[in-house]
Amino acid sequence: MAETSRTSQSYSEATEGLIHTARKAVTDLTQKATDGSAYVQDQLTEVDAAVLDYTGRSLSTWGKDLTALVRERPLVVAALMIGVGLVAAKLMRR
Repeated sequence: MAETSRTSQSYSEATEGLIHTARKAVTDLTQKATDGSAYVQDQLTEVDAAVLDYTGRSLSTWGKDLTALVRERPLVVAALMIGVGLVAAKLMRR
C-alpha cells in the first residue's frame, strides 16, 4: 500500500512539473508574440510613412483603390498577376 502511495505521489509531482513547464512555455510564447506584433506594427508604421512621403497617399488608400480595382475588373487583375508572375519567374531563372 505504501508503494502505491509513493507512486501516486511521484505521478502527482511529475504532473505538476509538466503543468509548470507548459505554463512557462505559454507565457514565453505569449511574450514573444507580443514583442513580434509590436515590431511588425513599428515596421508597418515606417513603411506607411515612407509610402506617404513618396506618393502622397497612405497604404490604406492604396489598399482601398486596389480592392475597388479587383472588384471592378477581376479578369484584368488576374491577367496582370499572371504577367507579373511570368516576368518574375524569368528573372529568377537567370
